[in-house]
Amino acid sequence: MIIRTLGMLPISVFIFFIGVSSLFSAETAKRNNVTEIFSKAFPSASPLLIVVIGTLLILILGCFVAWEIIKTDKQKREKVSLSWQNFSELAGKSELGVEDMKLLKGLIHAGNIKQADTIFEAPGIYEKALSAFIEEFSQNYPEESLPYQELYHLRQKLDFVMVPIETPLVSTRQLTPGLPITIKSGKKSGFIKARVKEVTEQAWTIQAEGTPLSMGDNQEIMVWFIRAGDGEYHLQSRLISNQDNMMVLSHTLNLQRKQLRNWVRVDVNIPCRVSIWELNTADEIIQKELPQGLKLDGRIIDISGGGMALRLSKNIPSNSMVKLFFDLPGTPVKNAQAVVLSSNPVKKGVDDAFIHRLKFSDMEVQLQEKIIRFVFEKNRMDSQFR
Repeated sequence: MIIRTLGMLPISVFIFFIGVSSLFSAETAKRNNVTEIFSKAFPSASPLLIVVIGTLLILILGCFVAWEIIKTDKQKREKVSLSWQNFSELAGKSELGVEDMKLLKGLIHAGNIKQADTIFEAPGIYEKALSAFIEEFSQNYPEESLPYQELYHLRQKLDFVMVPIETPLVSTRQLTPGLPITIKSGKKSGFIKARVKEVTEQAWTIQAEGTPLSMGDNQEIMVWFIRAGDGEYHLQSRLISNQDNMMVLSHTLNLQRKQLRNWVRVDVNIPCRVSIWELNTADEIIQKELPQGLKLDGRIIDISGGGMALRLSKNIPSNSMVKLFFDLPGTPVKNAQAVVLSSNPVKKGVDDAFIHRLKFSDMEVQLQEKIIRFVFEKNRMDSQFR
């Protein structure tokens, strides 16, 4: 690592030297040479002293760049190492065998996943990595050698066969048999009702209703369907074969979704620390009471994939931005950005309290999927005891 960094030092020095030369090029054209510029700036300094000082500055800058490279690379390596440790633990919990591990690592490599453990938690990441793996494999090996059966067993072990209703679909491999859909082929043909019959890692099959349709292989088929409690989906897929309206279609990740309803919320009682980020008020008294960076302790009373209700002892104005710190089972949430939608006072004992409605803002997809999975699991557990 040190050798590689030192090897980059001359490059950094060279780039810096080129930059300095560029900055002085216009001035040099006017005054003949750089020495004249320094001479006027430092009339008592000799040309040799100027060269020595410039060289020292370049070396100091180069050392600083090298140190930053070493520090950044170390942090990245530590993060990757921790990710692979978590990966091994999760693989053990999923009871993955040697061949399963080898296959899953192939997906991680093909999908260029930086944090290996995220493939266990986020179905969307898994589907994109799987699609990249199949495409890469097909380019190097015969189609019949693709391990579709092994990939399906891997999906079962990772519990990705059935996607929670709170998690949006990203691939046709996530469709379930029996789902009613609507199809259309070409501008002149009308809409035709159909139903998903089978979904494998290789393709998916639908059964169209009515008289046999004259649709040829490789024809593009437009598909619409509504996933109850989720949204309306629109996609385009290639027809592989059609026999008696039993159509085999190619898989795709190009699903367009229109949400039908708000997020599902579950009641919780989770400690949460709030940091004031941007306060939306011109009131100087409130600004002094709630300065930027102030941390407040409160409790989450309900949560969804889109936001939460939070009880605090202070009243934060609407449209203010905050950062949230709280823990879900196995998932510490740090620096989650949220905007305050509303705040209402409530009376609890002798102390005043305020219930704030917050909406998550610019949240990472991986983190949001973890929150959604928590909401789904808690909602399922709560339903069993009602």
